Amino acid sequence: MNIIKTTHLILLSVFFALVGNSAIAEQTSASYRIVNQVLPAGGGYQTSTGYSLSSVIGQASPIGESSNSNYSFAGGFLAGEKTDVAQPVDLVTTVGASPICPDEPFDVTFKIIATSTQPVESVQLYLKFDPTILKVNKISNGTALDYVLQKGVSETGYLKFVSMSFINPPQTDAFDLMTVSFTALQKSVETLLQINTDNSNLISQGNYLPLKANDTNLVIGNCLKCIVDLQGREAKPHESWITTLDIHTDEIQSIITDDSGNCYLPTTVSPGNHSFCVKNSHTLANRIGPPINDNGIIDLGILLEGDVNDDNEINQSDPLALKQSLDKCIGDDGYNTNADFNVDGCVNNTDIAIAFGINGNFGKHSVCGWDNNTNTLRRGQRRGNRGAVTLSTTEIPASLAVGNSFDMAIQVNAGESQPIDITAVYLNFDPKRLQVNKLTASESFEYVLQSNFDNSTGEIDFAAISWRKASPKGSFTLVTVNLTLLDEGGAESLSFNTSEHRETIAMSEGKSVTSPENVGEVVIEKIVDNGEPVTEDDSEDEPEPNTPDDLDDGEEEPGIEEPAGKYTTSGIINDKAGNPVVGVTVQIGDKTIVTDEAGNWEITELPEGEYTITASKDGYTFEPAPVNLTGDETSLQVTLVVLSEPVEDSNYTTSGTIRDKAGNPVAGVTVQVGDKTVVTNEAGDWEITGLPEGDNYTATASKDGYTFAPIEFALGNDEFKQEVVMKPLSALNVKVVAEQSAPKQGENITFIATVTNGGSETATGVALSNVLSSGSLVSIEALDGGECDADTVICTLPDLTTGATAKVKLVVSNSAA
Repeated sequence: MNIIKTTHLILLSVFFALVGNSAIAEQTSASYRIVNQVLPAGGGYQTSTGYSLSSVIGQASPIGESSNSNYSFAGGFLAGEKTDVAQPVDLVTTVGASPICPDEPFDVTFKIIATSTQPVESVQLYLKFDPTILKVNKISNGTALDYVLQKGVSETGYLKFVSMSFINPPQTDAFDLMTVSFTALQKSVETLLQINTDNSNLISQGNYLPLKANDTNLVIGNCLKCIVDLQGREAKPHESWITTLDIHTDEIQSIITDDSGNCYLPTTVSPGNHSFCVKNSHTLANRIGPPINDNGIIDLGILLEGDVNDDNEINQSDPLALKQSLDKCIGDDGYNTNADFNVDGCVNNTDIAIAFGINGNFGKHSVCGWDNNTNTLRRGQRRGNRGAVTLSTTEIPASLAVGNSFDMAIQVNAGESQPIDITAVYLNFDPKRLQVNKLTASESFEYVLQSNFDNSTGEIDFAAISWRKASPKGSFTLVTVNLTLLDEGGAESLSFNTSEHRETIAMSEGKSVTSPENVGEVVIEKIVDNGEPVTEDDSEDEPEPNTPDDLDDGEEEPGIEEPAGKYTTSGIINDKAGNPVVGVTVQIGDKTIVTDEAGNWEITELPEGEYTITASKDGYTFEPAPVNLTGDETSLQVTLVVLSEPVEDSNYTTSGTIRDKAGNPVAGVTVQVGDKTVVTNEAGDWEITGLPEGDNYTATASKDGYTFAPIEFALGNDEFKQEVVMKPLSALNVKVVAEQSAPKQGENITFIATVTNGGSETATGVALSNVLSSGSLVSIEALDGGECDADTVICTLPDLTTGATAKVKLVVSNSAA
């Protein structure tokens, strides 16, 4: 063993001694003998001139493309002594990118699994790939074997890599042999990286050992780029944006975002007239498309936080699950990752505010179906009077007249020792007969989750919870509703909603009291109309449903079926210029969807009824669109009008200095750009800031006695400061002189006002107003042409060329008062 190691070192000494010599014939006979000693049988050597050292002592390249003169130095050196019972050494391949995208580099690392019984001294690896699909960018040594003897790539798709331990000791643990950087040249294809095990081998303790390796299948995808918006995260880039998203097509696949919310969609998503759904573990799912466009980054929209139990609906179970984890952090018993919406490691008030602020995400659900195997709450039946919890209303006045307003309180009636953790009530009414004016929450619960009403659809939604305060017990008022009667029968149109996603419900001690296995089920009473309440269970026109005791063994109690709606609404949102607006959240009832890159949106499975469609996006306002879904026409196209759009950043400044013909600054000039004005200072300087980019700006200037030409200019191209040169076209000066040097009391005084154009241009439209501060005007006369009005004391004078003058005579009374 030591002898073999020594011969390796001897060969290296020969190699370094002979490097740079082109012919073996130039070496001494001693050199021949040393080489001959270390070459294995069949290695051979050449005596003719014109060969390099590697061609003399090497073997023919297994790539099979070279002439006899292109042999490998490493080929003969690494041949070693072959053994028939050699145990193969494993080679493991790791692909660094997922997915692999066309035109983007990705790394593949090749790892040798060495052991203490098979220390690795050198490795020779041959790799085959398809050069029409992959391009090699770079081959990097793993440094464990510190000396690279050979590396190269052929045009036909062969890669050769040879390295050895020169300074480092033989490797006895797993180590990276090399990393190859590839670029995919095609998309939507699969290709193999094939290890040529016939020619790939290694040397361990002087013996030749084969490599054991499997081909690596590379899947190159469509690589549609995407971006997602997550609620409550730190400013980008930040590690809180790195998360797993589930993409649901025909199957569920996971992708991972980067620290700015960027991502790649899985290969199962391709452009076309179809859609997919995307969901995070504690958000509602968004449906994207149809269509799916391949013309940029696909916006996945805002994923709404709050789905703690991951059932794709934010209802009563979710805030209760958060409550159980409130004020707990990673490592604490009871900490729930799904309740930590901002991913800061703790569940606290910030998480409450993100999802469960008043009229926040509570009560919302996704248009996407999602198979998550979560339990569905069932509404149980009352068994006698045992611990029954009822929801009822206070008595409605019997003698209501149209136009009258009245209050109606919604009450929860539980046992004295039964805490109610959360209650949500959903009422329906006829909006043509009844109008809701206000909802006033009681102080029974600490926190209001939902408090809204819609007089166009006839819906009242209210929910409340106690986070840290003790849950209320017994009978208490939940909320008071103020209403106005619009037509007869309005009060009778009120009813509790008990189906679909607006299910009136109460929960006690963390469990739904609508579930039959819990004591104290909710019995929703009909609206009290000046009489005794009647529970739904006591209604004569409905058959008594089965109780759990009536069911056969193995038969499940039926849950409340939610009828699927048959109506679909869709549309395209364009801005005022006709360009599509991406990332707009469109909402109908409690269903939402986000517009794609073409501005398209579609919401399906809507029940018959009247709705108001709303849209929202930062910087935009949209006009709500009322729709009535009824009849046989099940698909409705709706146009949502953009009322206002984002105002461009106003970062531009324009400025200048105004001087007269002699170069002196002109102070007190009013400069106007758009609706902004400024007055020049003593140095004639002016500046207007906060202007948006634009091509059609005009600067105007004005001052008594001066005329300025308007200046047109543009702001843009990130040249945020624009200087505008403005010069006076004319400079009119007025000089007033009294003819009498010492007028007497009672005598009229005559003044001569001389107007002179001191500018460089002809002054037109010259007018002189009263230049005297006191005295009663007797007469006024234009001496050099023009007209004067004694009532207004204004004279219109002729045009004045440069240097021209015009005089006005004014006679003023000087009588005693």
